[in-house]
Amino acid sequence: DEMEQRALRNAGREIELAAARAAANRWRQAAESFEARLAERLASTALLPADVSGRIDARVIGVERALTEETGLLRRPFFKHLIYAPQPSYREEVLPRIFEAIDDARWEAIAGYEAQLVAGFERAAALLEESEALLAGAARTAGAHNPPIAHRGAQR
Repeated sequence: DEMEQRALRNAGREIELAAARAAANRWRQAAESFEARLAERLASTALLPADVSGRIDARVIGVERALTEETGLLRRPFFKHLIYAPQPSYREEVLPRIFEAIDDARWEAIAGYEAQLVAGFERAAALLEESEALLAGAARTAGAHNPPIAHRGAQR
């Protein structure tokens, strides 16, 4: 909504970012679902196997990386994040590629930037869904071979 309002306010142009909004909602839903599964797991007494924990950690770390693009911003290629970047004044710039395309009146670039954003959200959601599946699989195999949660410190 913010970028759509910015385009209308600054240039009298209407843009539609429905695909990005839908992908962001999918990412949010995947994050909420993963967090709920993780909370269930943390409330249990079963220890998460180290190999599963490592695989989940790698995916969760990958979520932030999934929200970057190798090419970076047009005039600041060292800023690669799709959701935020600092402005030269250090104020935040949300959806920086779209933000800068609006400011530069590069309207033809917005659809491509939205596609990059959608792809990033989809990558991030997929990683969280994989993490949740790993937690679910570990819960099914948990049992007598896993010591109680109180003994975790000794095994790490």
